[in-house]
Amino acid sequence: MSKITRNEIEETKYGRYLLSDENIYLSVYSLNSYVFEYNLLEADDRILYHRLQDKFDRVCVDNTISKVRNRIIELLDEDNYIEAKVYFKPKKISESGEMDFRPLHTTDLITQISIVSMLHLFIYEIPEEGEKSPKLRLSNLSRLIPSDFYGNRVSVKPEYLFKPWKQQYQKYNQNSNDALKKYHTSLEYKYEVTLDLKNFFPTINPIIIYHYIIGRLPAYMTEKEMHLMKMVLRKLLFCRLITKLDRRMKEQYYKVTRNINTSDNVKKQENENELKSYGFVRGIPQGLPQSYFLGNIYMIFVSEIFRKKFEGASYFYVDDSVIFTNDIQEEEFKIQLEDLNQQIKENENAGFENHKDNYQIYPKDTAEFYESNLYGVEVHLEGKSNYARLDSMDESEIYLKCISREMSQVGSDFFKMYSDEENRNLEAKLDILSERVKKKLDQMKEEEDKKEEKDKKKDTKKFKERLTRYYRFFEYRKQKLKAMHQPEYGSDKTYKEELKKIIYVKLSDIEEEELEEIADKDLMNEEKNKKLLIKFMDSYSNDIWDAAVGIYQTFADNEEMLELKKYISLINELCYKKESADYSYLERTYSELLERKKKTNQKKISQEGISEEYVTEEYLRITYDDPYKTLKRLAMIKLKNYANKHYDVIEHYSNKFLKMEEEGILKILLLENNELPVRIRVVRANTQKILRMVLNTVYSYLFNIEISDHPVLAKKSKKSLTYGELRILSFLRNPLFTDEEFKKREISLED
Repeated sequence: MSKITRNEIEETKYGRYLLSDENIYLSVYSLNSYVFEYNLLEADDRILYHRLQDKFDRVCVDNTISKVRNRIIELLDEDNYIEAKVYFKPKKISESGEMDFRPLHTTDLITQISIVSMLHLFIYEIPEEGEKSPKLRLSNLSRLIPSDFYGNRVSVKPEYLFKPWKQQYQKYNQNSNDALKKYHTSLEYKYEVTLDLKNFFPTINPIIIYHYIIGRLPAYMTEKEMHLMKMVLRKLLFCRLITKLDRRMKEQYYKVTRNINTSDNVKKQENENELKSYGFVRGIPQGLPQSYFLGNIYMIFVSEIFRKKFEGASYFYVDDSVIFTNDIQEEEFKIQLEDLNQQIKENENAGFENHKDNYQIYPKDTAEFYESNLYGVEVHLEGKSNYARLDSMDESEIYLKCISREMSQVGSDFFKMYSDEENRNLEAKLDILSERVKKKLDQMKEEEDKKEEKDKKKDTKKFKERLTRYYRFFEYRKQKLKAMHQPEYGSDKTYKEELKKIIYVKLSDIEEEELEEIADKDLMNEEKNKKLLIKFMDSYSNDIWDAAVGIYQTFADNEEMLELKKYISLINELCYKKESADYSYLERTYSELLERKKKTNQKKISQEGISEEYVTEEYLRITYDDPYKTLKRLAMIKLKNYANKHYDVIEHYSNKFLKMEEEGILKILLLENNELPVRIRVVRANTQKILRMVLNTVYSYLFNIEISDHPVLAKKSKKSLTYGELRILSFLRNPLFTDEEFKKREISLED
């Protein structure tokens, strides 16, 4: 089959927009919001990631746009697919004592930008060609996502592909907690139901999403446009897996989760899948940018099934859901969940029956793989799926509400500190909150140990999970604040000991000499190793272990760093059964510490202007992480006439800028070939950040102030800073800046 060409793609409006500079630049502009697994990137991609923090670097950005355009064209060839690697992140210790992992996928940065450029065709309405100020508008597909879905909602702000998850997750928690309080008082609904889907992303069959999306594309599309959209969607859904997995990891990655009748069938299916993985990603590739939007699309029809079974008020965050309802049959709750799973299965099967052309959609010779028992989303029948009677809530639930409010307040306070005293006060507050939550968790554990299994409340597990989440929140921020007032190398031994308690497991049931034996690879003992991993996962699964390691490294001396390296190597080996594994999430994340990072391509590095043998994060941040880097250079070249002027001249220029239109201001620094660059057209129409940064650069240069977004103004001359200058720059360094509000104030330097 002949290769597809750029001209063939650009025969349609959708194809022209797909390959356009403005579409790809929009993907570059929102880069930070969708590279979810930065630690998994190769060194060359990390260099590019940091270089692209400067969105005005014409050479780097244009070169990136060109590479992305070529990659999209390559991917639209019939036999080409996104090539993804998978890394296994420790998730929990299973009942059998084996480590369970969460598979996280990654690919090179150019491909990730290409993915987002292709995804734009589905999540936004395509702007009209020649439209002067093309606004980002949600597509019909994006608008189908229900209002009670909080996770991964598409953003119309160019800085974000999805609305920031921290804000959305806080809304999800806050609203579901408010509903809990409301219905506990009114008893309009008697039950709170929590439903969790097991192994969500790997068990989604891409073909279900394919038919759902294609069936809801605009009817006015031409045949060529529809053909293009089908091609693009296939490339987003089906990804090649290029990581070589050993037998143990194949069993993890391709394990069967769908409930079927006999163990013989399961065993037979597992053996077949081990032999026939076909080299493709299972399900939706969690970790890649498109997976979270596609997961939401799948959840639309799952949520409809949930709502019919449990009518009431619902709240969804990806595959987690909370529903307030009266439709619970307490003695038959498990049967209700089994019925949910049956309805999901029937819905999927109906989708297969209604679309007989699936074999044309799957990658070549993979129909057997995608139609196997590997697929089929199911609700957890026990544990994570449960219900609680609202009329039986006790003081513990009231306690939970208080903690929840404190959590929201602390999240705000953390970014609003103006003095060391405030820092220490908040630290003390976090210390108390963390201690109280931990005490409550320990108390609940003691009470559970004393009770008989049949006497345990069904809502205890959910309550403990919420408390654990709050503990992570408080403890992490407490350690971050403590780091701010620790001297170099962490001379405060008490602080180091606190971090060590988080990092290094403390086994009360293993003697010190036995712990030394565990560290000796020749004396490995399976039972001791299991205990060590269980204790490690207690800390690691609370999301504070990584933070503690990061902070500890800033204070540790050489001997302590060597100890840390040995410990992480040991944990890595216990988790993955080998010292070095290509799919180890821990090894990849801590490659710099473990000194197992690969040398980057020396020719590529010299082109990037880096001569180091290894590229460290510190070097990249110092070298590239300045969004004003290019604007500073352009200011020195294009604003020479504005430098070192008398006060009345500065006043003249200042008044002149205040009267200029947006396009005129941007042209001062960004003019290329007598016009503004086309690539920024869509971004400029949807945010005033570019205008704000250009204005800030011009005014800062005019006032002889260091060019940055920092609220502390660094004067470069002995001339005093006037109040008018302060007011102007305060406006221009505020992320909430609007041109209309700025000009309305008519700030005069003489005032």
